[in-house]
Amino acid sequence: MKKIVVFFVLVVIIFGCSNSRKSLLKLSDLKTEQEDWELVYADSPTDSGYQKFNHDKWLMYYLHWRPLTEERKNISTEYVRELMLSFWGPNMPFTITSDGGETEIGGHQAFYIDGTLFNEMVRTRFIVWNCLETNRQFISDCNINQTMNTSPDLFDLELEITKTVSSHGQEVSQNPNLPKLFKSEEFNISFYIPEHWNTAIFPHAGWYPDGVTKDSGSFWTLITDPEKSIEVLWQPQTELTEENLQKFISKTEETEFQQGELFSSCDSVKISNLNIESDLIIADCTQYYTHKQTVQEQEYVWNDHYIGKVFMFNRHKETYLIAATILVNTEVMGVQVNLKPSQKTIDEFIQEKLYGNIEFLQDTAS
Repeated sequence: MKKIVVFFVLVVIIFGCSNSRKSLLKLSDLKTEQEDWELVYADSPTDSGYQKFNHDKWLMYYLHWRPLTEERKNISTEYVRELMLSFWGPNMPFTITSDGGETEIGGHQAFYIDGTLFNEMVRTRFIVWNCLETNRQFISDCNINQTMNTSPDLFDLELEITKTVSSHGQEVSQNPNLPKLFKSEEFNISFYIPEHWNTAIFPHAGWYPDGVTKDSGSFWTLITDPEKSIEVLWQPQTELTEENLQKFISKTEETEFQQGELFSSCDSVKISNLNIESDLIIADCTQYYTHKQTVQEQEYVWNDHYIGKVFMFNRHKETYLIAATILVNTEVMGVQVNLKPSQKTIDEFIQEKLYGNIEFLQDTAS
């Protein structure tokens, strides 16, 4: 199972009455056309409370290349159809969902076909073209997880990535939504990706027993913000001390969250780099989680840890906190990956969802 590293931010908010508190952050504040948030936990006793909002998404973009043998030279939509049905083997039973079509990638004629996998859980498009200049065939393998409410816009973005692939130094059109250049001099391949995505070699031992080469290999591109969470906590006012901060944060250890068959619980929280001022505590924190999920009567258990900042503030006889989190995978499909979000990714998330919705945070930022 995948490990996840999460950026965890706790921020104190000032509100004076319960009505203000209830309107602190609503589900409608978070939802957009691209992000479908949900309230996964809510507990609001008379003088304290805890709410957790969540947004999940997942995608994988692969770029495969292999030698352009004689039997691979004549491509068509039917060729791509048969390729999709056989490429990943019998454990990946694709269902074809379109007649496909023709396009152009980097000056090369290309053909594509659409399909789904695992009862429409995954939406896929294969785009295939031949590069005579390097004697290679390229396969763009675009995928999103539809059951996690991944926006179709991200699928379209994978198609746009494909249009920027350069396999022999040819110029490609620049897309403002793809500012980050990935370039491999070793394999003579480059393409553009979004700011918050990372690309690496896909180490498939069965396909590439001797490793990826210029003639045969795969890259995979993954997102660095597959899950975002915002937690709202409040309680009667306490003195701003390290001990009380630890007690407040430990409340997250007392709660088990459930999403479908997935159960998550916080095992412990560690605080470091504590800075106590007269009206504010700021510190780094790390939160450790255990997740359990049963799939086809098989139970899976894995652990995550969450890192970030904690802010604690008192106002009107109450203490308020908000937790804004981004999950980062360190392991996907048994492969070690580096998907820690950049500081820019974190800042933009907080800016949009917290500063964009809570006026007090705008004041503290200034």
